[in-house]
Order: sequence, then structure tokens, then C-alpha cells
Amino acid sequence: MVPTAEAKVCKVEIGHCISDGSCRRSCLNAHYGGGDCHGLLRRCVCLKQC
Repeated sequence: MVPTAEAKVCKVEIGHCISDGSCRRSCLNAHYGGGDCHGLLRRCVCLKQC
């Protein structure tokens, strides 16, 4: 069996958000791979390969 390399994913917080959809759009506009709105303070967390 040949081991496979997995890409590491980093999280980048870019600000506040209202919904997952608005956060995802903000992340894509900032050239990240996508993102979600998280937590009580509704922080937009984007994902990217690092």
C-alpha cells in the first residue's frame, strides 16, 4: 500500500458574518476556498490550504 499525502487546511478569521452563505461569499471574494459562520459572536472563518 502506498501512503497518500493529505493537504493541510488552515483556518483564517476575516470578520463578522450574518449567515454561512454571506461568509462563504466573502471568503471566495478574498480568494479562500470557502468558509462558515461560527460561534456566538458569528465570526467568519475561511479555509485555505497551507
